[in-house]
Amino acid sequence: MLHFLYFENLKQPDDYTFDVVGKQRLLAQQMQSQAMAIYHGSDEHRKILQTTIQQYDSVLQSFSNGAMLAGKQLTLPTEEIRAYIAANNQLWNEYKQKAELIVISEYNDKEFQDAFKYINEKTDELVAINDHIAQGYINLGYYKWQLANQMTALFIGINALTFGVAFVYTNKFIHPIKALKATVDNIGKGQYEIKAEVMTNDEIGTLAKSFNSMIAVIQTRTKELEFKNKISERVNAHISELVRKESEANERLQSFAAQLKEQAERLREVDLAKEEFSSMITHELKPL
Repeated sequence: MLHFLYFENLKQPDDYTFDVVGKQRLLAQQMQSQAMAIYHGSDEHRKILQTTIQQYDSVLQSFSNGAMLAGKQLTLPTEEIRAYIAANNQLWNEYKQKAELIVISEYNDKEFQDAFKYINEKTDELVAINDHIAQGYINLGYYKWQLANQMTALFIGINALTFGVAFVYTNKFIHPIKALKATVDNIGKGQYEIKAEVMTNDEIGTLAKSFNSMIAVIQTRTKELEFKNKISERVNAHISELVRKESEANERLQSFAAQLKEQAERLREVDLAKEEFSSMITHELKPL
């Protein structure tokens, strides 16, 4: 029964929780990018930044309360993960205030400049905390798989011991129990498709039928474990994709900054040319 209940516990939506943490990390990076755009005069990003702030805040509250998010239950955090969520909350309280100041303040205001500096300095820390939360859930998933394997081995070992004792104390059950033991050995090798042979209609026969039912349960749970492992690989690939997109976004920002600098240089050259032309005209118009 304990073995069955533990496998039921593995059905918790770890994959959805990993995806949510990855999106939180991306939202933190987007807030920094949007603040940079506002700093460079893109006022249309003020509304976008406000929306991103609300999204991040809503998801963080769901993590803090262990609530439903978009109709789905988040995986309950461990004490280690709770500590990182608390650190996230503590940093977010001030980060949110600074981000909202960027939304409502004018570019030349000191509040705007201070808030922009804070966002640039603290975004990496906010992203790092989300990375710790993600790693905590990855460790939790790994612990579940490890414990499941240990429980499976223990479960098989207990059944093998039971069959061995029966073989010692009754000769009439020798052959059926040997067949059961052979089946257990095959299961230990991962050959779950093999079934125990039902040779009698007594207690041993009933035990063989029950054992076959147990094998069917293990086959089902094994497929579920394989599915969850694929989900974990997909989550890791998703995180890698987010990191790649972050790098591309940084490159685009650098390119944008370089273009702005080049345009500023061109404007300065035009101003100098205008001044020289004006000076020349003034000189030519002076009375001889």
